[in-house]
Amino acid sequence: MVGKGLSSDVMYTIMLNGYCRVNCLPEAFALFDVMKKRGIRPDIITYTVMFYGHSKINLKEVQSQAHNEGFNENNLTASTFCLEAKKMELKPDVICYTALIDSY
Repeated sequence: MVGKGLSSDVMYTIMLNGYCRVNCLPEAFALFDVMKKRGIRPDIITYTVMFYGHSKINLKEVQSQAHNEGFNENNLTASTFCLEAKKMELKPDVICYTALIDSY
């Protein structure tokens, strides 16, 4: 992908989006952490993907009332993502706000 001209943040965002779409949320959150640890700066699109992923967690919990699926969501809230994006001085767009509202 790098050879084709895609930047690292775009590749990570594509993978995160894929994980969220197929409901592999623990993998998405783990990959998001790896991305940041490697010094790859998430953009507003990446945060939007994570907002949508978080809203899926909330929806799943409400629908199933099931037990935890083995990942720690304690520090992974929409508010956490929002604060991180704000610290990075990222400007939310309409899509980001919609994802954030869905998450809440």
